[in-house]
Amino acid sequence: MGTKGNLLSGPCLVYVDEGSGLVDVGYTKGGVKIDVTPKVKTFTVDQEGDSPAVRYISGVECKVMFSLAEYTLPNLKRAFLNAVPLQDDTTPANKKLDIRPLAGKAITGKKWVIKEIDPSTQAATTDKSKWVTIPNGAPSDSTVSISLTTEALALIPVTLECLPDEANKQVQIFFGDETVVDANESGF
Repeated sequence: MGTKGNLLSGPCLVYVDEGSGLVDVGYTKGGVKIDVTPKVKTFTVDQEGDSPAVRYISGVECKVMFSLAEYTLPNLKRAFLNAVPLQDDTTPANKKLDIRPLAGKAITGKKWVIKEIDPSTQAATTDKSKWVTIPNGAPSDSTVSISLTTEALALIPVTLECLPDEANKQVQIFFGDETVVDANESGF
């Protein structure tokens, strides 16, 4: 029989590394969805008809989706691939966010970490086996739609593309403790 401590449900906290460590992005609405889609090339040969003769892994597409419930300029910046944050030179408290074409700009990402909320403490779990880390997540090129209505919160949808982490064997997403070292990739 399984262990109840292995059940995962409920809200979580989303963090992003803004350069000086992990920052909680605030309230979310609707949970976090993680899509991992292996990409496979299938080849056929005349002698096998339409049956696959061989299949190869050609990559993986990883996306993480959630909606930010706090309508702030930093959260808007996190959602848009082509956002340019600006701060007034004479009055630094005055800020705005431009959306520009930015044609030809290289897409780079940031580290994101998703942590379950521990029901006993109502804080982020310290059990690293329940953490999900995106070492290099960038806003996707999908449409960002924000509805401003009287009936609901104005949610900021974020879709992160998990880009390969060149410093870590091209990892795009991982589940568990990032400090694990397994040089031989022996597994469990």
